[in-house]
Amino acid sequence: MATDRIDAFQKAFRNLQLQPLVTTEETADFRVPYGDDFIAELEQRVLDGNDYTNQLIFAGHRGCGKSTLLAEFAREFDDNYLTIFFSISDLIEATAINHINILFAIAVQIMDKAEEQKIEIDANKKQRFLALASLLWRINTKVPV
Repeated sequence: MATDRIDAFQKAFRNLQLQPLVTTEETADFRVPYGDDFIAELEQRVLDGNDYTNQLIFAGHRGCGKSTLLAEFAREFDDNYLTIFFSISDLIEATAINHINILFAIAVQIMDKAEEQKIEIDANKKQRFLALASLLWRINTKVPV
């Protein structure tokens, strides 16, 4: 009897966690359908974008489904686009979040995905990036440069 209540409480607690639904299983358990029209409109906006109009902003209160929608979009169009989905909170300590660390984390994710997809990166650019990464790490960890 007590075990049932503990299990129910633990399940309710997990359901209240406001982390992005990233895996297919998580999305299937909690997904509220956006409708195929919305995903199609999102794809059209990506296709219609250019160097000056390709920014889309997803805004809303915590837990409203922004990350879940983007994860669904990434899964559906992963064959046609290089999609990289990650949570910045998984990569950077809350006390270290600043624009430099965010941009660096994005660059690391792009490089990792490119290597995973066997997309060649110019060796000189990769070496310069790794040198910058080392420098930023030393600065952020207060190691003498």
